[in-house]
Amino acid sequence: VTEFEVTRKSVSRAFDKNSTPSDIYELLSCYSAYEIPQSLQMNIEEWYSSYSSAILYKGYVLKVNEKSARVVENSPGIAPYIQAKLADGIYVMNIPIDDNAEKFIRSCGLDFMGTVRTPKRTDDAIDFPVLRSGRNVLAGRFVPEEQMDCGAEKTEDGAKIKEGFYKKLDELELTEQQRECLAMRIERNVIVTEEQLKPETVRLEILEIDGMNYAGKLRLIENTIDSGDSIELTIPADNDPSRLLVYLGKPLMISKHTNDALVRMQLEPDNEIRFFSVSRANKVKIIKTSVFK
Repeated sequence: VTEFEVTRKSVSRAFDKNSTPSDIYELLSCYSAYEIPQSLQMNIEEWYSSYSSAILYKGYVLKVNEKSARVVENSPGIAPYIQAKLADGIYVMNIPIDDNAEKFIRSCGLDFMGTVRTPKRTDDAIDFPVLRSGRNVLAGRFVPEEQMDCGAEKTEDGAKIKEGFYKKLDELELTEQQRECLAMRIERNVIVTEEQLKPETVRLEILEIDGMNYAGKLRLIENTIDSGDSIELTIPADNDPSRLLVYLGKPLMISKHTNDALVRMQLEPDNEIRFFSVSRANKVKIIKTSVFK
């Protein structure tokens, strides 16, 4: 027994061949011993509504005025080429897209309408500027001998300015953290005037935690991972707990467990990757890599 199934895909193929729901009902009635179920009719109507809600045509489109529309629809030389009527006087023709439409125009008597209009694509690219010949303004110039050592003089002047900044820093009443931060800014040439040497410009934050503050050390390492800075980790040696080892590196991630957490660090300067226990660390200290953070 041969079985046929009505699905959305099969019905869509019928719609592609210009079949309507009424045509499908009539065809099914001819080969069915029972009436078409109402649920099937509702599905086909819904599929047809969805199918016809948006249609994209590819090919030749014929547009004529109201007077010529009656002639086109009744002409035996034009009517067979009409694929679909989009609106009054607008038709999609079933002329192959690769064929030359001039033959169709001559055979159907529409040679009065001129050439076929083709949509044009415009590029939004900006043209390259015109290159013109110029002149070398540096040609023939030379550096006088009295200007040869200006770089060394500027270096000496910069050192004197830094020395003045350090003296001004010693006169201020600052905390150790504020003094260290401002000194680092002077060393990296961020400070350019004495007005910048103010404790208010230093953001106070906890940079070091030691002792039994496990939660504080864990939070400090997490903040360091977010900021991209490095840490200095002081931890007892495995074979001798009385001997403290100091590791400098960049924390990459923290793996939390039930009773402890492990920090994965990229040590400096050899970039070795090692894991350390946060609970065994005696001290965790942030090493700022940027004075702007």
